[in-house]
Order: sequence, then C-alpha cells, then structure tokens
Amino acid sequence: PCPPPPRTPLCASPPAAGCAPGGPQLQPAAGSFLLGLAAAAPELLYLLTTYVPTKLVARLACTCAFLNDALCGEDGTEGMRAAAVAAAAAAGSSAAPLAFHPAAGYKDPAGLEGLRLHGLLSLSSAREYVDAFLHKTTNSFDRASGLEIVPMKGLAYDSYAGLEAAAVTWIELSEVEGGGDSFVIDFTFRPETIAEFLAAGPLATVRSALAKVEVHNDEEEEWDSLKFRLCFEPSHLTAPTTELTGQAAIDAYAAAAEEPPQPPAEGELAQHRLVFQLVGGKTASQVYMLSFHTVHPDYQVHVKVGDHRMPKFASRETFHRWHPLFASLEHSASPRVRMLIRVKPDGSGPLGDMCGCC
Repeated sequence: PCPPPPRTPLCASPPAAGCAPGGPQLQPAAGSFLLGLAAAAPELLYLLTTYVPTKLVARLACTCAFLNDALCGEDGTEGMRAAAVAAAAAAGSSAAPLAFHPAAGYKDPAGLEGLRLHGLLSLSSAREYVDAFLHKTTNSFDRASGLEIVPMKGLAYDSYAGLEAAAVTWIELSEVEGGGDSFVIDFTFRPETIAEFLAAGPLATVRSALAKVEVHNDEEEEWDSLKFRLCFEPSHLTAPTTELTGQAAIDAYAAAAEEPPQPPAEGELAQHRLVFQLVGGKTASQVYMLSFHTVHPDYQVHVKVGDHRMPKFASRETFHRWHPLFASLEHSASPRVRMLIRVKPDGSGPLGDMCGCC
C-alpha cells in the first residue's frame, strides 16, 4: 500500500495509514489506474482533473503520498494549469473558463460543491480562497446575511490576477463591520455593443444588461427587489449626483436635473461618466444605502449611493477611451464589469411610516 500523505489544505483529515480507513479511499481498480497515470502519463491525470471540482481533486490528493505529491507539488500545480488552458482553448474560454465559482444552490449555499479553482490556483491557495469567501457567507439558504453570487451561471475566472482580485475582495469584506447584505454582480454587455460604443466617439452612450438582487427586510418580513443597470454617458452631458442621503438626496437629484451640465474645456480629453440606473426603488419596503466596488486587478472604482430611490445616480468617476476598464471590455469575449454591491437600510424605518412626500 502507498504510504500516508501529509495533511493537505482541503483535506479534512489525513489517512491514518496508507489507504486504510481514516481518510478518503480509492477502490483498488481505480487506485491502480490513477497511480499508473500519475507515474507513466501525469499529463493525462491533470487533464482528467479539469472535469471535476476542486473538492474532489483535494480528496484524491488525500488518498496517498504519491498522488499527494503529483497533485499538490509544483509540477502538479503547473500541470493542472496547463491542462485547464488546453481544455479552455479546445472548448472556448467562455464555455470552459480556467476557474469557476458556481452560484448558490439549495443544498450548496456557498457554491463550493462545484467550485473549480485548480486550473489557476494550487490546492493550498484554493483553500485560502474558500476561507476568505466563507468569512462572510451565511451557512443557511435564507441569505439573511453574507455574500451572494448573483449571476445564475456563477463567476468565471480567466486569469490568476482576476481570481486573486476576487479573493482580496472577500478578505476585505470579512473585515467590514456594520452588517448589511453583500452581492457579487456581473454587469454584462454584448461584444458588438461595446465595439460600436468605443468606435462611436465621445458622444456615445452604452448600458449594461439589467441585474437584480433580493434583500430581506427582517422587521417587515418582506423581500425587496432592487434592480441596477450600469451605464457610461458623456461626462460633459451628465453632471455628477450628490452623495447626500435621505430626502436631501432626492431634492439634490431633482435640482441637478434642471441645471445644464458644463461643456468640456478646449483640448480636454473626452471622458465618459459611470452612471447607475436604479429601477423599482419606490416599491421597496424601506430605504437602502448602496455601495458599489469593482472586482478587477487593473482598476478600482468605489461609488456610494445614499438613497436607492433615485432613478439615476451619476458618479464622479470618469474614464477616457484608453482606461483599463474600457480596455478590459474591448478585449473580452464576454464583456463585463464585476462589482461587489453592499446594501444596508438607512435606519429611517418602513416607507409606509414616513411622510407622503417620500
């Protein structure tokens, strides 16, 4: 029998001795086959791992020392990365991303059963990603608190840098105090739409597909649906919205809509302003404060919205044609702006108890 492996990052407990009870076990036939692959043709073993979740690869690494070395060592990490790249090239990166975090399911609230990270990360780094994500993820499906992945298809990762940016975001989120709900959203665009937008010049406008989150009001026992759309509009035609809260924000929004925006100065580089369209805000049971944070290795954007009832919020963030944000949209087969959205009641109570002007 193969000797016991050392404790691996995702393995709950190492085998007690060899392949004996006390840890994950392989059937004799399967064990001989996989050990033979690892010894004679490890590239085939790595190719097989691209079709199974990281959890199963980690369990396989816990079965014996030989497979542990083959999967957890540097050669194994590089081999699984190379196999994932080959599989993605054969199927298309959108159909087979290098790494993938599925959305939550009824029996899998954190989306970990189908998690595939070993195409980009070592198994030890995959454990760190999981720990960071679970810091703020609820263990029950009611999503009363924690981090929720909104896209039905989950989160696809096409680069190590993108996956690292997400892990850093989960870690930073775990250190935030004050409650509220957190969601990860992909604001998606059609590739042809982005191409037309970037070719049209400084007067063009583009809008993403509509994204929706569900927030539970514990006091009223109601679910509120909040919908968002991300837009880019000419900065000289759209004045930034104030970051006030409550009724002051509503009044400031109305006043800004009546003021004509200032044209750009002569010779100034044309820019587009990041604008959020907030849909259905008046149907919510209470007022919510929002914050939007991009999840990307090449740029960081943070926007706060004091009152979700404003139908349109024009941020102070502007971008020129060659900004990394537009570059990432232009060169992606599936253009998207990934954002962490934090939603928190403003404390003013149910809308039904407020004055009629609200």
